[in-house]
Amino acid sequence: MRTDDSMTTLPTDRLSLPTATLVQALYFLATGLWSILHLRSFMLVTGPKRDRWLVRTFGALVAAIGGSILASGDQPRAAARFGIVSAVVIAVAEGVYVARRRIRAVYLADAVLELVFAFGAARALMDRRASGSESTRWI
Repeated sequence: MRTDDSMTTLPTDRLSLPTATLVQALYFLATGLWSILHLRSFMLVTGPKRDRWLVRTFGALVAAIGGSILASGDQPRAAARFGIVSAVVIAVAEGVYVARRRIRAVYLADAVLELVFAFGAARALMDRRASGSESTRWI
């Protein structure tokens, strides 16, 4: 009989993520899976897409990023940095392709949200560094 309780307890590591990073991870999971699970409603909001396989593939990648951030809860600084980089890359791409009129302007709302996530996580990293305390809770 196994006496190790580590498999039966819920991990609390997710609570050590900066709030912005935790919300970003959940948002990435939800929006990534949305394009896979209900492409029709996704395209009603974001506009028609020619290459549906590409939309689903990108959705899977975004969901994977969200899952990876959540799974990195035991390394909150690395998870926050990964979230910041991911958010900035997506925001820049959306800005570029809205400007080129390849995607709808609704993507600018997502770009702003991505930058809010990035700013929130960056601020949490800076605040934590300024405090000099690694034991400071993120939330």
